[in-house]
Amino acid sequence: MATRSTFDSQLESFAGRRLSATIPDAWASLSDVEQELGLTRSLAMQLMIAGVARRYTAPISGPHLDRPYVIRSGARLFIPRSDLDILRDVPIARVSDLAYINVRLGPGTMNDRPGLRKYLGYSIEFTATEAYEAATHWWYFRDIDDWCGRHFVASVAGFVTLAGRIDRVIHHPTRDRVKFDVDTTDSRARAAFESQRIPIHRGGPALKIGAVAPS
Repeated sequence: MATRSTFDSQLESFAGRRLSATIPDAWASLSDVEQELGLTRSLAMQLMIAGVARRYTAPISGPHLDRPYVIRSGARLFIPRSDLDILRDVPIARVSDLAYINVRLGPGTMNDRPGLRKYLGYSIEFTATEAYEAATHWWYFRDIDDWCGRHFVASVAGFVTLAGRIDRVIHHPTRDRVKFDVDTTDSRARAAFESQRIPIHRGGPALKIGAVAPS
């Protein structure tokens, strides 16, 4: 006898077969994210839309996500409660004695300046290459060459999305911008920053953190 095309009472299977994607049954609001993570409304929104929580559960793998990471109802945003729990448990990096470059990313956007990079910011739906280029390419810095060998950290609302050691600084041929060759396999950088949370520093989107530059 044919199986009826119906859902089970828990919405976990259809036509007798388990659903390929789990449907979240608990959601956290923008206010929840603000309050539980101690963020401003703007930073909380950026964190939710970028899908950063999924960065902390699995390596970047592009757009193949098994369930929604953010939903919108009118002007209201929600993320799965389990994703907020992940973010709340992210440890604070103990890096007060380290000098590092911090680029502060927003949610992923299309670049409105052709010829530099395809995307700006961060999205869990970026491929590994897209996320790397969006984080490391074409920032404004002065006197940056001496920072080779230091740590490079990209973050959204203080949550680290990429960390590594600066191997080389490359200057744009016609614009006052630089990009970084970053070794994301560097063990010291990973130990200090990977899957952790750093302070939200005042200033622009691209910052030198720490008073002492490398010799």
